[in-house]
Amino acid sequence: MSNVTSMLKLTLAAGLAWSALTVGQASASLLGNWVNANPNPRDIAEVIVAPAAGAKVDVRVFGECTPTACDWGVAVGPTFASSVGGNPVAGAVAATAHYQQGFARRQVVLQQINPNLLHYDVFTEFEDGSGRSNYVMSGTLRRAPRLLHLAPRP
Repeated sequence: MSNVTSMLKLTLAAGLAWSALTVGQASASLLGNWVNANPNPRDIAEVIVAPAAGAKVDVRVFGECTPTACDWGVAVGPTFASSVGGNPVAGAVAATAHYQQGFARRQVVLQQINPNLLHYDVFTEFEDGSGRSNYVMSGTLRRAPRLLHLAPRP
């Protein structure tokens, strides 16, 4: 009987820990680590969203490149709450970031679907005179405990 009680206590503790984690993620809004929900992405592989000064966030994008992801760097962008009275960072449900990459200018728009999913749109405007058409790519990112393309910290 004690094994059943122990298992029940362990299951209850795990459930409470998961609930606390889920609540913490929901309150963190779009802040955190995100990976493409598509296992074979053709555009964005990973994104990190971190607080910056004021009502802004740092957005670090890793594009899907071969053989490894391309680090677009960090861009500071404004956040958007769901209402005029919302918390501009902790309660943010959307953010934008701009990247100047020499050959192209990109605007990334992130919008929270739920605590564990973000929708993204990336608008690419070519500036290299190549004649390529400007285009938009879209997809979904899921919350991740860590990212794959960051070197481990010492």
